[in-house]
Amino acid sequence: CSVKPVCKLMFASLSRFRRQIAVLTALVMMASVLVAVPAVAADPEADYTATFDACEGVGSADFTDVPAGHVNAGDIDCIAYYGITKGTGDGSTYSPLMSVTREHMALFLTRLAERVGIEVASDPSDPGFTDTGDLSEESQTAIAQLYDLGITTGTTTTTYSPSDNVKRDHMALFIQRLMDKMDPIADGPTKYGTLPSDVAKSNDSDRPVKSPFTDLGSSTKDEYDAITRLYELGVASGISATSYSPGSDMTRAAMAEFMAGLLDHSNARPSGLSIQASKTKGFGSINDSVVSVSYRSATFEPMSDMKVDVFHTEDGLNENGTCKDSAESVDGIACEQDENDSATDARGNIFLTGQGANEGETRVYYTWTGKVGDKFDSDTVDSETVTITSSNDASALKLTHGINAQARAGAVYTVDLDVTKSVTLTVQLQDGEGANVTKPNVEITFQVQLYSNDARTALVSDNTYKVKTNDKGVATRTIDAPVDTTGATNDVRYDTITITGAGDTVDADPDTDADQNLQINWLETDPVPTTIVGTVPRGYAVISGSGAGQSARVPVTVTWYDQYGNRHRASGQTVTFNSDTDGVSFPDGPDADSNPDADSGPRSASSGQANYTFRLSGSTVAAGDLAWTATVSDGNDTTTEPAVTPATLPTVRLVSMAGDDIQVVESAVTHFFAKENKLVIANVLYSYDSDDKFIRDGKELTLEKFEMILKPSENRPQVRIALYDDDGSSIFVIANS
Repeated sequence: CSVKPVCKLMFASLSRFRRQIAVLTALVMMASVLVAVPAVAADPEADYTATFDACEGVGSADFTDVPAGHVNAGDIDCIAYYGITKGTGDGSTYSPLMSVTREHMALFLTRLAERVGIEVASDPSDPGFTDTGDLSEESQTAIAQLYDLGITTGTTTTTYSPSDNVKRDHMALFIQRLMDKMDPIADGPTKYGTLPSDVAKSNDSDRPVKSPFTDLGSSTKDEYDAITRLYELGVASGISATSYSPGSDMTRAAMAEFMAGLLDHSNARPSGLSIQASKTKGFGSINDSVVSVSYRSATFEPMSDMKVDVFHTEDGLNENGTCKDSAESVDGIACEQDENDSATDARGNIFLTGQGANEGETRVYYTWTGKVGDKFDSDTVDSETVTITSSNDASALKLTHGINAQARAGAVYTVDLDVTKSVTLTVQLQDGEGANVTKPNVEITFQVQLYSNDARTALVSDNTYKVKTNDKGVATRTIDAPVDTTGATNDVRYDTITITGAGDTVDADPDTDADQNLQINWLETDPVPTTIVGTVPRGYAVISGSGAGQSARVPVTVTWYDQYGNRHRASGQTVTFNSDTDGVSFPDGPDADSNPDADSGPRSASSGQANYTFRLSGSTVAAGDLAWTATVSDGNDTTTEPAVTPATLPTVRLVSMAGDDIQVVESAVTHFFAKENKLVIANVLYSYDSDDKFIRDGKELTLEKFEMILKPSENRPQVRIALYDDDGSSIFVIANS
């Protein structure tokens, strides 16, 4: 470590000084080099990380004391692969928790220097250290080489202190000095690696040079700068999210992490052919990824002017390992070695810009080499691959909140101010098919306009809030209720919330076209029954039996709700179920009018609900839609319990159950019940599950994708059931897609 006298004073005990004047002088000198640092985390993101990975595909070093789950296992495997470490003891262990001595640091860094292309003197001059004579010849040479490179000047002009442990702040200085002597990986003037000196010169306001470490107050300016720059490069990390612990000993595990991070910025790459992409996943069409192909000898030397074939495919390979006709070449002839293939540059690399994948697709890039005229066959040639996956981009927003569904009239929701003090709005990014998009950092705008009247003509305030989505593609904003004045009954407010973002579409009113405006009325009026809602357990009923013995059983529940969407105990209210569907009868209850096959008897709703089970029977029961309404009356005929408007209850589809081991003529899906994994084709009910196969355009789909295609209620595609086995594996083919 290059510790100058003034820096030594920071770590020495004041008792070493015999005179007070020496103490005062030392304190003055320290104050001149100490740097003030933020008291809180300033920058939690590293902004200058390497584009590619020098350790990609490196296998395990099999150190017995470094399990696969060790946080630095990959870093340790990497430096072992490149010959930077030889392990400890007999070489079977690494001793990750052991502190790094200054002797071992010299060995590490000189091996690292050679691997990243820094010229190291084979016969360095003697630095004149008097305390290194008992070390091995390899260690003495390494120390002299570090001195020759200017990485260290020793602890004094005549000592190196080889057995001292390296402190974490000093290690940052060493790594920075070494790193600034190498050439980063680059394609001409385009750099894919960055040096500390580049970070120091940066004036990019979008990428300020900072760190999250709050414990650097005792560091010198040089140490502070080195730690901060290496953090921004993704080379150095702390012992916690906000602590670097500059005065602690450097462990061998942390040393491996720092060196592996440095390798990423260098031109070092694994032996043989390797391929990487700057962007391997994203949203929407990806066309800005850089594919890097590197060719190295067995000793990691760059192999220049080597012809390499690169092609990509979205359809995979043939079963015999050869290319499908759909494979496309990046240059030259697809899947064949030819004169037009790209050649590696002087540093053994090829950079292919403008690569990627179409939206919603996965593209695999292959690289291989051989003689001109050779054709690709994965069974006979060695190849390396990198995969780029594009997910569907966000094109719509799904809004959810905690307001009762039955409190909605159109896009207006009524909230009980006496009970609810805030409403949290949650916006989920979705694609055009209604699937969630887990895209972070998408800005969603919540415009909240407050009015003092229901007509929303008297504007009180207008505020805009911008929220970025999290890793799940979700943004939230809480809307607080107006102040509830004690004893008052007229604390009201009328809010209009406009939400914009990806796609600018929020379905605030599911019964109408998409509407971006969500309206909330905060009221304190007493609850009264205003709405009835009928529900059935499922949207279908299976017909069993034949002739006069045919029947279908349909349970139904009707619930009373008040204006706030809460269940209301509607004392004195009754409900009568009515249907004009031919062949429908209600044998379980008395008739309500002159049509004996159309109505049920009245059912009391004193609990806020009325339950009834229809048993549809008779020879005329046939597949088709069963529709009915519920007529509600108020037995008390009072103004305090007003009658609510009759409602149309959910339609139930009368269907037959599919037989087994059959093939079905291609037909459109008329009804789809995703919650129960069932669908209706030509009035016949079919089941499906994850054991079945789902195919579209010759490609197998996941169950989730199959359901997503059938989810829209309109324009569902036709489905051909190539094989149906309710106990085994069925085959569903999406036709005419």
